[in-house]
Amino acid sequence: FGSSVVISDHWQFSMAHVAAMTWRIAAPLFLLLSKASAHDVVILTPESSQGRQVGVIFVGGAQIENTRYMQMLQSIQSAGAAVGLSVFAGAPWFIGDFANPVELAPRLIDVRTKLQGAGMPQEAPVFYAAHSVGGIFLQDYVNSSGGQAAGQMLLGTYLLRKYITPSVQYKVPTLTVGAELDGLARITRMAESFYHQRGHEDEFPVVILQGQNHMQFASGAPPANVRRKDLPADVSEDVAHRATASACADFMAARLGVGDAAVGQRIQQRLNATTALVAPIIEAYELEGSRRFNMPDQIGGDRQESCVRGLCTGRSRWALEAQRVISEEPLKAAGKRLEVTNSYVRLAGSPLTGQDLHLPTLKVEGETVSITTYSQCYWNDAMHEVFDDLDTAFTFTSAQEIGTKLESRQCTLNVGLGKNVSIDVDTDFCAQTNQMAYDWALSKVPVESRARFLKNGIPLVMGPSKHRPGGPNWLWNRLNFSMNNKSQMVVTSMDQVTEQDYWNKHFHFPRPASIPPLGCYHYCKLLSPARALEWIMVDGLRKPSLEEATIMLV
Repeated sequence: FGSSVVISDHWQFSMAHVAAMTWRIAAPLFLLLSKASAHDVVILTPESSQGRQVGVIFVGGAQIENTRYMQMLQSIQSAGAAVGLSVFAGAPWFIGDFANPVELAPRLIDVRTKLQGAGMPQEAPVFYAAHSVGGIFLQDYVNSSGGQAAGQMLLGTYLLRKYITPSVQYKVPTLTVGAELDGLARITRMAESFYHQRGHEDEFPVVILQGQNHMQFASGAPPANVRRKDLPADVSEDVAHRATASACADFMAARLGVGDAAVGQRIQQRLNATTALVAPIIEAYELEGSRRFNMPDQIGGDRQESCVRGLCTGRSRWALEAQRVISEEPLKAAGKRLEVTNSYVRLAGSPLTGQDLHLPTLKVEGETVSITTYSQCYWNDAMHEVFDDLDTAFTFTSAQEIGTKLESRQCTLNVGLGKNVSIDVDTDFCAQTNQMAYDWALSKVPVESRARFLKNGIPLVMGPSKHRPGGPNWLWNRLNFSMNNKSQMVVTSMDQVTEQDYWNKHFHFPRPASIPPLGCYHYCKLLSPARALEWIMVDGLRKPSLEEATIMLV
């Protein structure tokens, strides 16, 4: 369910290639099994012959029978009739109820032929639609169909990153319909599509329907994977079907130039509602400095190659907040102004690795104290990074942590204000900043989302930071998430604080000129406001076991 996985620097396989190889091996066996299958193609003729005749061919999600989409297709037919469309609808079946690249083309051609046999004119425009993983294979087929598709509608799935970053490069107009409470094609991934497809709303609109979940694009009981990952819906299946069908019918009508002014008004209303829903998500990811949104120029981002000797042009605005927590209050009280900058770097970089060692600095110029900080994001463990690289939306898209090198409070006072104070190891600036991230997210999510989370969600609680002396020790100890027996997720930062005269206290010989000063530092593992918001809107709404919840977050 995605684009590509890098096995090494020299080997890269697209998900479609992997699936194709698998099915070439397995196809003979499955074709033998298919002879005994009782599956049939779903063919639905229009409710009325009045209006512009069109076809809709629908590819379902994994392990969901094509008959489980009949109610959705009938809803699309009804919504289509209301805007002047006479909709012929069909859904192919697949071996194991799993769309795959080997079967896809002949199955789609077969449905189109059967629709024409049921009365659909050969010249009738055909829209392709899909749910979940069905949309991953369908979009490649449609993009290479040579203009045979009048449009495409993706439900609970989306155009892959390869088609929308760094710019939209897809050939066929596509409506993306997400569900607010989709536990598989999560809302934060839908917001990512919305972000990159802005300015292309006429051809590539993204709408997110509130209160719906992943399974409500189909009917009936969900398969095991959906049951395990999906979120509880706030609306009924019938309400979800009608809302989805109306969005699809309006998209088709707009593409074909039929219907009245109300079609355009409804389209704009959905876009306005989606804009409001995803606004705090976009703000949170931009504040993080997300590799998937506004800051691909960072280690682990799509433009990592732009980094020079470990220094990147990307930055985290949230890291600036952490330095302000440490330094702004005493400087402001003394009439000084604080200026903070940040850059993404490879935190473990050094001349030994062919990169530079990036350490925070403090400079005083008149009434201004300038501090330079450095950060690097860490996202998920190796397996979940594979999921994200494959663009599955199964796992977090936000950073698990923003590892940040900051200037200490002691040196803010001593260097910035000329005082002579001792190191402060008692004030937990890292935990304070992380609490700010959580509070920020709670204050920014939509009112309904906040109420839902406070009622049903697992709250985040900031534990005291753990001191990790030594750069590598701090670097490789991640921001920790663990469930306690009160059904709370405890977030624990790792910090490292060095006193101003660190070298003299720990070494008994003069510091060589080749070694930078090792004092004045306050390192923090920061909670991203985007990770906090993603927890509130998606993953914190699940009620897994304590072990599952910890694995899920980390």
